[in-house]
Amino acid sequence: MGGTRQVSSLRVVVDREALLKLLRYRKGTTTADRRTEKLLDETIREGYSLLETAAVYRNVGLEVRGDAGVSVDAGELSLEGASIARHLAACTHGTIMAVTVGEGISARAREHSEAGDMAMAAILDAFGSEAVEGLADMLTAHIAAGARMADCSLTGRFSPGYGDLSLEHQKGLLEYVEGYRVGISLSETLTMTPEKSITAVLGWRSKR
Repeated sequence: MGGTRQVSSLRVVVDREALLKLLRYRKGTTTADRRTEKLLDETIREGYSLLETAAVYRNVGLEVRGDAGVSVDAGELSLEGASIARHLAACTHGTIMAVTVGEGISARAREHSEAGDMAMAAILDAFGSEAVEGLADMLTAHIAAGARMADCSLTGRFSPGYGDLSLEHQKGLLEYVEGYRVGISLSETLTMTPEKSITAVLGWRSKR
């Protein structure tokens, strides 16, 4: 269905309330004091300065094999497990995607932690998590626009580690979508670098 496409025009906006929620603040229950609010503002500014957003995706053909899993592009890639098969049921086409916000945020958070500034490290780590989720949402919206032109809707994202789709599938997904093009690599322990990266599969469901 075509090769990998790279998207570089996605600008992430991190929602402050969502960030506070990640930090265990609950609206109407817990309130950040003035010092925390100031620290939050400083860290958010730093986080934005460190963002290096990048995304790739590849539209693929799908064949669901009962409960065994899903064949991608006539067997070029195999996704094994009943969970992914159920998620992509009735989908004959889909998209593999990979996004990252770069290594800068995680590296700086480690520096803060090593310097004993645990609060700033925690806020910056949460900022990176919220930023990469936002980037994934933005790429999903971009893909959904193409799906609508084909009179299709998208399933939700499904990533290795969900259900019984093992983390071992991370390697195949990254290779197939050419994650190296945006600097994503995988360690022997199946940890992605940069840490704030996401891979996922989406199905296209026909509206007809």
